[in-house]
Amino acid sequence: MRASTGVRVLQVGAFLPGSDCVHFWRAFQAAGVVARPIADERLFPEWGGAALRAARRLILPLIRRAWNERLLAEVHLFRPDLVFISNGHYAQSETLNHIRAQGIPLMCFYHDAELYPNSPFMANLPHYDLIASTCGWHRERFLEAGAKAVMTVRYGFDPEVHQPVRVSTQDRAYYGSDAVFVGSHWVPRARAFEAIFNADSAPRLTLWGGRWDQLPPHSPLHPCWRGREAAEPELPIIYGTAQAAIQYPKRDPDHPNLDLRLGDQHNPRTFQIAACGGAILVATRTSEHQAFFEEDQEAV
Repeated sequence: MRASTGVRVLQVGAFLPGSDCVHFWRAFQAAGVVARPIADERLFPEWGGAALRAARRLILPLIRRAWNERLLAEVHLFRPDLVFISNGHYAQSETLNHIRAQGIPLMCFYHDAELYPNSPFMANLPHYDLIASTCGWHRERFLEAGAKAVMTVRYGFDPEVHQPVRVSTQDRAYYGSDAVFVGSHWVPRARAFEAIFNADSAPRLTLWGGRWDQLPPHSPLHPCWRGREAAEPELPIIYGTAQAAIQYPKRDPDHPNLDLRLGDQHNPRTFQIAACGGAILVATRTSEHQAFFEEDQEAV
């Protein structure tokens, strides 16, 4: 029987399947914490396409106001011991000050590599009691911007989801590939994949993830994309039926943006692939990868 700690956490973020927020919520439950979610995606639409994204930018002030009103209402009703916010791009300083005035600690988990100097998040750093990030180089930047406390954390995996499975013949026919990448479109990734997988004799690449429809019309990667994101229960099968799983954090040493040159040193796939028993092919070697894995034994 699981024991309750009596601790209540109001958790705010995007609770999409397989997201960091979902895994945090599960961890809170396992620890005996009552975590109440506020799902960003239920407050505003995840519109795709240039026209709809432009329309969303036009109504961004309304989205931000609704986000903050909902947060304050939930704080009043739930009376949490902690407010845990992911990224915090929509938070307003007045909202955070109101919460802190009630003696409720505020924590933000920032999981993007890129920092936006003029963003509300950077301006609000002094209002949080703790900022957590998976990028070690964020620490100095956050402290310079007025953060009270910064913690560098690493990603992990969910043992109930990310574990080896016995795959069937049908699985191999549907999911099988020589190389697989699970993640969203990013121009440096696409260029790297095009350079490797553009010949008839090249290994068969499969792409799962969002925004790969943004590829240019002539890209040889169009046939590689499965047209959708991978559902969380599919990950062990996808990695179990691939000869190699590409692990490609959002980091490009040649990018003109300094933040993206430093980028992510690792990401969730770093551990999820390994936990599923997949063979990891590291697209960009980092010091963290070399610390996590034994080269040529656990990853190449």
